[in-house]
Amino acid sequence: MNLTRWKSPSQQREDIQLDFRYGPLHSTKTGIRLAQVLPGTGNKGLAIKLIDSYVTGRDKVLYDALSYTWGDGARTKHIICNGRKLAVTPTLLEALQRFRDSHEVVTLWIDQICICQDRIKERNQQVSMMGDIFKSARKVIVWLGEHHGDSKAGMQLANQLIHIARYQKINELQASDLDAHGLPGRGHKKWKALAAILRRP
Repeated sequence: MNLTRWKSPSQQREDIQLDFRYGPLHSTKTGIRLAQVLPGTGNKGLAIKLIDSYVTGRDKVLYDALSYTWGDGARTKHIICNGRKLAVTPTLLEALQRFRDSHEVVTLWIDQICICQDRIKERNQQVSMMGDIFKSARKVIVWLGEHHGDSKAGMQLANQLIHIARYQKINELQASDLDAHGLPGRGHKKWKALAAILRRP
């Protein structure tokens, strides 16, 4: 039987006003934190649970790694982390809103949240492990930002190219091959849209 101290709604509201504080990692050699994004929809009320895990071993929790840009680095937005307020960058908030599931917990490794950025020793040690952290992930999710301009057309073209590479086993295309594979000609707006996506930070 587990006993939990009951909190009145007013006490819970007070906790959310407090800033989140990081505890120490369970292991300085293989320990990491993971962000479990709690189910939800829309742009409001994003909450995560920060848990301890390991890069390797039996006790490792399965996770996906998030790759994204910090933008200017200013943490001007807030999420709820373990019931308390945590500042994040606008680009990270966008990514979390995009990858949050309406019914399931989504477990991610995110440098900005999973590393205590204010502890230099921990930050340096965790950064030195990043290669292993990304290798140990189930997959790496890349967030390039919201759709704007012709980005949807660029992503459609990217998916066409993936399909050609995967199922037709073609690794290289010449301009003369485009029509035969149902691809737009050189200079088409879809190619420009894809180029714009690839130039994003």
